[in-house]
Amino acid sequence: MQKNKKILEILKKFDGKGKNNPDWKLIKANLYTSLIQKRPIQLISFTCSTINPAYMFDKVNPENYVSLDPTGNNLEICLPKISEMAKRFGEENINYEILILIGNTDPFYIYTQEGKSLNFTKKQLFAKYNSRWVIYKKELEEWIKFSYPELNFKVVSWYELEKDWERKVKVSFYKLFRETYKNIDKYYSQVELEWEFVKLENAFGEGRYFGSLEVPPREVLQDWIKRKFSEYTIQGLWIKQIFPYGILMQNEMPTDLRYKMYQPLIKKFYGNDVTLPNIYPFGVDNFGFN
Repeated sequence: MQKNKKILEILKKFDGKGKNNPDWKLIKANLYTSLIQKRPIQLISFTCSTINPAYMFDKVNPENYVSLDPTGNNLEICLPKISEMAKRFGEENINYEILILIGNTDPFYIYTQEGKSLNFTKKQLFAKYNSRWVIYKKELEEWIKFSYPELNFKVVSWYELEKDWERKVKVSFYKLFRETYKNIDKYYSQVELEWEFVKLENAFGEGRYFGSLEVPPREVLQDWIKRKFSEYTIQGLWIKQIFPYGILMQNEMPTDLRYKMYQPLIKKFYGNDVTLPNIYPFGVDNFGFN
């Protein structure tokens, strides 16, 4: 199919791994299925809410940890490249959709350790966070529309997506999280977990991501790492299930570890030949990892 070939040419032109990307066979199949079913080509990118770290453990308003300013998030430096790629799709009359997932549940699952460090129930805490996530999503949508009016995109709150999928398939993300957390050493090596620990430890201090917070004890940081790997692992499975023909635009580093973090449960349930396929329009950065 000529259009399938043209889409592949565009993706390969923008892919930082080029012919070394192991997912081309699956990407090609996904594109073909999307075209046959008259679906838009779906490219997915994660972003995070910007944060006010001083509020992470606030006993009254922990939701203020979520900033309402969309500028400065990790998507901002990626949007010019996304827009450039989308322009090429437009020139070739290719139906596409950029799906931007706001990974907003970290405060609950990772940093407050399921809310254990705060005096709220799970339901109360999610309600508090969501009051800010809803506003942030709207602000992000409006900012992208203003900055890139030509871009065909959709912003989705991971929390909303999580709840919708739970209702549809009658599966609890929380229960999957707890099960994966208990077995995280089966999916990742101690070298990988320790590398992530060192990176996290260096995120504290003036001018850094958690600049206004004191460094937690080592055992807390180690727990955060296990939680982070668990969350990514289930998110990878659910993205694959919810968007079976989607392609993730990898925008985190270290590139290869982030890719790996989405795959374990997909391989467990669907076999080693199945992945959440990635492309790398923002380059490949494994500095310090391998």
